[in-house]
Amino acid sequence: MTSNATIQIQNKLNEKNESVSGKIFTINRLAAMQSGVIRVMAQCCELDEIKVIPLHVAIPDHTLGLIVEWLDHHKPATDSELAEDTQSSDSYKRVEMTEWDQKFFDDKVTGAGSNDEGLLRIIFAANYLGIENLLDMGVQVVANMLKGKSAEEIRYILKIQNDFTPEEEEAIRAENNWTE
Repeated sequence: MTSNATIQIQNKLNEKNESVSGKIFTINRLAAMQSGVIRVMAQCCELDEIKVIPLHVAIPDHTLGLIVEWLDHHKPATDSELAEDTQSSDSYKRVEMTEWDQKFFDDKVTGAGSNDEGLLRIIFAANYLGIENLLDMGVQVVANMLKGKSAEEIRYILKIQNDFTPEEEEAIRAENNWTE
């Protein structure tokens, strides 16, 4: 199969959520194979026999469109490069965000009218689809958002309710004053 071959991914239809329409996305085969889920589905079945790969989790169309864009930008040039990129490794490999990736997250995922829910959707979908590099980048964006923030600021950003009384909070701070 050539590196220009395409496959189609069909989002799961969710009649209760109009942002999940069952839309079909066409993507380059090598780009799509960066997803562990799609790669396994393609290996289990003959890819030539599959007209459309169905997703079994409803991902908002906008989010899936962003993921397709990210995959297409990061697609390997050849099958051997894909095999090299997808081989499992025992050691953690830090993923470096390029200028394009930073702009992608700043402009399309977390910026310009987006909210943090868009970032969480990207992270959840990347996790479901087994797109390790995208998942790592999304988590890195969250880590950067939280870096240097106080506990109160982190709770606000992550929408975590403080369930400590002021006395309990003060006691915890006193026990952990070495962290400041």
